[in-house]
Amino acid sequence: MRLPRGLCRLCVLLAICAVGGALVWATSAALSASYETICWEAENHCSIKQPLFIGPRNHPDDTLAKKDASGGKFVRSDMESENDSGGKVVYKIKVRGGTYKLWGRRYWPSPLKGCANSFYLNIDGKRVGVFGEDPTYDAWVWTSLKKPATISLTPGIHTIEFEHREHGAILDQILLTTRTGTRFGYVPGGGRLPVKVTPGAVQK
Repeated sequence: MRLPRGLCRLCVLLAICAVGGALVWATSAALSASYETICWEAENHCSIKQPLFIGPRNHPDDTLAKKDASGGKFVRSDMESENDSGGKVVYKIKVRGGTYKLWGRRYWPSPLKGCANSFYLNIDGKRVGVFGEDPTYDAWVWTSLKKPATISLTPGIHTIEFEHREHGAILDQILLTTRTGTRFGYVPGGGRLPVKVTPGAVQK
């Protein structure tokens, strides 16, 4: 049976759309597979030194932060400590290598507005920059390292350290991703939810 000309044209258009959609999906899937994204819990460390500690402890800020902390634990810089030097939490992460953007899921307590909102970031024993210093308090928020905006890592295992800078700062999860561009950039969890931890990310 011969189909009407208009119906034939509609079938052709539908077929073209289906093929185009499949190509877009395949391209997106290929691009996603080519990226590397690693996420781990802040408390899953190789070592930690005061004034940083694994929370929560018996403090009102810790109680608030624990409510939405991934796994119910986090790393915090002790507000009551007089130690202002040397404290850091250390991670060893195995990567494929490339240009990465670093994110951290953090909580800055409001009683210390203007403070308690940053850590130093060290990679392979060298100071890279300051993580944080953004003005959103009393909420779990994903914040990216701004200066530098990206970091270059060779294939293999690298040491990443969050070092004490301000008392009270809280860190829940860390994420490294090669999704750094404007078009395919990545904001983990939309700034709200924890991200699934990558198995085997942390090397002991």
